[in-house]
Amino acid sequence: MRAPLLSLCLLASTAAAASNATAAHNESGVIEDIFPSAQWGIRRVMIDDDQKHVIKLYDAYVSLWSGIVHTESWNGQGGKAWEIMASNAGKGYDMLRHVWDNQCLDAYLVPGDNYPRLHGYACDRNNENQRWYYTPSRSADGWTRICHKKYTSYCLGGNSYGGDAFMTSTSDYAAQFIFVP
Repeated sequence: MRAPLLSLCLLASTAAAASNATAAHNESGVIEDIFPSAQWGIRRVMIDDDQKHVIKLYDAYVSLWSGIVHTESWNGQGGKAWEIMASNAGKGYDMLRHVWDNQCLDAYLVPGDNYPRLHGYACDRNNENQRWYYTPSRSADGWTRICHKKYTSYCLGGNSYGGDAFMTSTSDYAAQFIFVP
């Protein structure tokens, strides 16, 4: 009697594991959930020249560790979950909070620098350095740029192979991302 019960338990655990394995998107092009509700992963992609379709998904997710924003592989250390938040500016969701470090994506300009500096900083809904334009989407082709609202010529950039994230021009290929639910 133990063998059938053991087989049933093994079958049940295999079915449960299979239901937890999530593909990047389903046949209809809708991205399936990997993160808990209200949390997103931010993944580097390459877009075709018409800027309409994702043609390459890189294994490079935006993460944050001790204030340093970087991209790393899915299996790398550090949390990949971000929460979208609304600032007190009253213009919808425009902040990104890293769930693990509880810091927000922040950029500031130092006089003499050519580009704003990027880091994680304590979330402050009144801090205009933490306000961004972005469009989370559940579509497989729903790519976005994460551009700064104060420094409007600059967007979040990340290498496709990992390393520190940076601020770059709005037209840079390194500024192409998708939000993974």
